[in-house]
Amino acid sequence: MVTVLNRVSDLAWYALHVRSSQERLVTSKLQFDGLDAFYPHYLEKSRDRRREIDCKFFPGYVFVAADLARWNLGVAGIPQIVRIVGNGQTALPIDEREIEAIRIMADSPLASISAPCPFLETGNKVMITRGAFAGLEGFVVRAGRKAHGVISVQALRQSRSIEVSRD
Repeated sequence: MVTVLNRVSDLAWYALHVRSSQERLVTSKLQFDGLDAFYPHYLEKSRDRRREIDCKFFPGYVFVAADLARWNLGVAGIPQIVRIVGNGQTALPIDEREIEAIRIMADSPLASISAPCPFLETGNKVMITRGAFAGLEGFVVRAGRKAHGVISVQALRQSRSIEVSRD
């Protein structure tokens, strides 16, 4: 008898672009169909304290874990879904570690959403817009809480590294 110890799941995480303010409805429909789906959010009291406001981490998007073949069949029956996020030809799976990080943030009692911050990747060309280095242009060499960039002088063929806030 053979026992499979590390069976790779057929399920992968995908992002669905949904119609405006339809995240909760689409999530409910997907969960009703037996799929693991969520939209990261938290509730916040309105300024007048009379109602709660649904604050979404990624407005217009729902995340779902599904077998792609079954998922495509199920999506066709939900008119609030605009599209599956992908590269135009295929759906792009989302790394499970990213999904876990989103869930941890959304489940935190301290969750609050700041304004969207720039999506920085190694190699992006950036310009510093505020502070002592305002106006400098360079390339991102490491992105994190603080971005590490390289400022180069082409004529000298020399570079210097700089650490600045992502903002």
